[in-house]
Amino acid sequence: MKLTFLGGADEVGASGLLVESGGRRVLVDCGIRPSPKSHWGLGADQLPDLSQIESGSGKLDAILVTHAHTDHTGALELVVERFPDVPVYATAPTLALTRVLHQDSRRIMQSRLDEEGELPLFDDLAVQRLLSALTPAPFHTRLPLGEGLAATFFPAGHIAGAAMIGLESEAGRLLISGDLSISPQRTVDGARPPAFRPDAIILESTYGGRLHANRAVQERKLVETVAQVTAGGGKVLIPAFALGRAQEILLILDEYQRRGELPAVPIWADGMVRAICQAYPTFGEALPLALQERNAQFFNERIRPVQSAEQRNALIFDASTGSAQRPSAAVIVASSGMLAGGPSLSYARALASKPEHAILLTGYQDEESPGRRLQELSERGSGSIRLGADKVDVQCRIATYSLSAHADEGQLISLTETLDPEHVFLVHGDYPARQSLEKAIRARGRILHLPAAGETFELQFEKRGKFIQPDQSDDPRRKWNELLHQRREKMLDFAEAAGKWILLKSDASAPARCLAIEPDHLWVEIAPGLEQAVYPEAVLAFFGESHPTPAELQPYQPQKSIPTGAVMASDCPTMMEPNAAIAFANQFFPPAKYPQDTARLRKSGYRLEQRVLILTFDFPDAAREHYADEIAALQIATGWTVEITPEVNQNALNTLVREILPDGWQIVKGPAIHRAQKRVAATVSQTLQTSEVFPFGDDLETSEVCGKFLATSGWTLNLTLAAQSAAEQSAGKPSEFSENSEVCAAQTGARMEINAAYSHIKTALEGSTLYRASLKGDEILLSFISRQVGERYSGQIAALAEQTGWPLSINPQPNQGAILEIARALLNKSALTIAKGPSIYPEKAEVAVTLSINSPVPAALAQAGQALAVASTEPDLAELTAAFTAQTGFRLTVTSPTIAQPTEHAPRITQVVEIPLNRIRLNSHQQSLSLDPAKLQKAIERARLMGITPPIQARRVRDGYILTDGLYRLRAAEALGLERIPALVE
Repeated sequence: MKLTFLGGADEVGASGLLVESGGRRVLVDCGIRPSPKSHWGLGADQLPDLSQIESGSGKLDAILVTHAHTDHTGALELVVERFPDVPVYATAPTLALTRVLHQDSRRIMQSRLDEEGELPLFDDLAVQRLLSALTPAPFHTRLPLGEGLAATFFPAGHIAGAAMIGLESEAGRLLISGDLSISPQRTVDGARPPAFRPDAIILESTYGGRLHANRAVQERKLVETVAQVTAGGGKVLIPAFALGRAQEILLILDEYQRRGELPAVPIWADGMVRAICQAYPTFGEALPLALQERNAQFFNERIRPVQSAEQRNALIFDASTGSAQRPSAAVIVASSGMLAGGPSLSYARALASKPEHAILLTGYQDEESPGRRLQELSERGSGSIRLGADKVDVQCRIATYSLSAHADEGQLISLTETLDPEHVFLVHGDYPARQSLEKAIRARGRILHLPAAGETFELQFEKRGKFIQPDQSDDPRRKWNELLHQRREKMLDFAEAAGKWILLKSDASAPARCLAIEPDHLWVEIAPGLEQAVYPEAVLAFFGESHPTPAELQPYQPQKSIPTGAVMASDCPTMMEPNAAIAFANQFFPPAKYPQDTARLRKSGYRLEQRVLILTFDFPDAAREHYADEIAALQIATGWTVEITPEVNQNALNTLVREILPDGWQIVKGPAIHRAQKRVAATVSQTLQTSEVFPFGDDLETSEVCGKFLATSGWTLNLTLAAQSAAEQSAGKPSEFSENSEVCAAQTGARMEINAAYSHIKTALEGSTLYRASLKGDEILLSFISRQVGERYSGQIAALAEQTGWPLSINPQPNQGAILEIARALLNKSALTIAKGPSIYPEKAEVAVTLSINSPVPAALAQAGQALAVASTEPDLAELTAAFTAQTGFRLTVTSPTIAQPTEHAPRITQVVEIPLNRIRLNSHQQSLSLDPAKLQKAIERARLMGITPPIQARRVRDGYILTDGLYRLRAAEALGLERIPALVE
């Protein structure tokens, strides 16, 4: 096997490797050196040594691409121009991203030609030839590259679509790492060791000699700096590589704003960042699950693209004082990442001289780049640098954060040891990085090579088995050619589409203008100055030369069917982005703090295809009646149909009963929920003190309680008044537990009949939380709300044992449901907002609850994680916990989360997303269950009529989801042939 390093060996840039084996020749990557000295790949010294491709036999069998970054793809046009019939293999995301990058490069080259007379590196025809030669290669599939040679693509992390490439032949097995990242990111999962055992590995070494900082800490520090600068009205510029890093930063900022830990300042994306973000939905299935769940969308009500020079100028020259309509504070994420050009250079020139602003760097900075000079200037403390043609006195805040998309030295060593190659070639790194990594790997017994650009190595390996030729049917080029043929046939329908408006399936609410047509795709302007290639299968409809009217678009809008419990919206010319619609709904229905006069919205979500907002209230019947006007206004404002989940929250019903009972009333039986009648029944009693104030059985008092329950929940409450107090019994009033005269006259020593014993025990312990007496062996087991409460009556229990003649013992197991109901009732009566819990820990006799950061937190809880003792100096909380212990015998522990800088933000609501059924797995217990056929059929019928509601619950894992709740609903969805199902994802 012969390896020739054309570039990217002892440097970062111009990557290119020629592999020759068994008479076959394959080129892996062909990039440029993106030097700040010159423009986009126009200097001859920025290219790899392409002449060596024509040496020897001068032929080329295939070109393989690890990922789309231009230091790996920027010179591909030159090779394809020379070898027009050679296939170029890359993953589907790499194809889509390469298309965007290279089309943009041509626009830059053309502008340089027009402005400065600078000759372009290649022309439009060369770009089209490259794009036509690109063939998608699936991961984990052996691809035939000719007789005796095969390639396999393995996920490499780093950016979307990035791959390690395994080459195998009779001469041996070689793994090319490309750029790789072991740690997972928001836009791409981390790389795993491939199922491939190489004789040699060509390993990137960008971060050799370094160990990464904790990424979560770096993200939080970045966000804290953004919050500090914008709080003072300043702007924050984050120069970022348009592909990969920019998307990571947008998702980081979006998440912290959504969580309320970053002020709601506007976030803008400019430059190539816009076009790259627009390309992600085209390969959504290759993205991490969390990004798939948001439909690979980066722009929303918080994050917007800069779509014109006027917008950019408005951001740059906005008055520092700002205004309500156009506040000064803003965050700008713009290319390029090293400030070598692009919009980031324009923003930096405007912001760098003012101390209220900040420039935050997050990625690799070339030694000669303005970004590196800014870092050096920051270390010195002050100074001037040249940004473009201007010399700027830098006064703004400068900081650097480590958000690397490369593996560090420890991870590279671990991967090498796991793969166990004989030879290791270290590439894609500067001298100190490669030297450090060489020393570490050589110490582990590997043969190390530090190639230089233009150097050739010939290797011979001990053969590890006979080479097996891959199945020719797996050749992706054949399948790709079939797809191209189909596309060209479909393009006949769009022969007259140039200059007309079309509607894309991915966004049926926003038409775009077709700029030009190609043999297999259309050019579409999706925003001012932002073009994108669109394949015919993505076109929903096309219209005339004038912008289509709302009436023309109406047939293509998402269907607004009216599910059970839904209210139809009026026609709306625009429709909010899903997350914006949910946030808007949140303003109408804030989470409940108090038991009455609140909407009690528990969670919300949406079904994207039908454009339906799903609102789940604790009490949907009351919500539908009380908030009809708000629901109608919400639909008009958002353009979405609103569906109310019809199922009541049974825990909330139980808690509400306890909330509305007057002080001194106790539940001795129930509550029992009768769903068919929408009715709750409970048996209650009073303490002696209460009965003296409110005569027991007062119809007016009972009616007020039941009326309050009906108004709040929409359900009926039936209260049964249990046995009276001991004073009332002595006055001769009948008791529920005194019908058997033998019980009242029981004599010590004789064993009572079992039912008489039960009745006597319940009468004696009435009001004690005893809810069941049962026979266990030769003794009666007394079940209180908890063992701790039961032990308070040990003296009475001993006396009852003598009176009944039965041994009596206390059930050690607590009534967890009743304890949690009491906790919810007490907390709902307080002015505290709950973020998590209540959660019960029986082994510690404890219930824990975490307050929301919106809750009025007492001083005693100002520090994160500080637990509340019963003896707290805060009277309200002390009374709350004392009341809880008195009723349950358990301790209530209240904690407060870490509280960030106070910001105004909407309360967080759990979001429902739709996930594919084929990615959901069951745990071993669920797999062993036998479902009730009648119950399953009922679930299927309900799903057919109402959809899957409430959503299932699932936990996201690396390659799918684990079901945590909703097995019957999942089976119902499968029976109905659904492909996706609404879910709450942990």
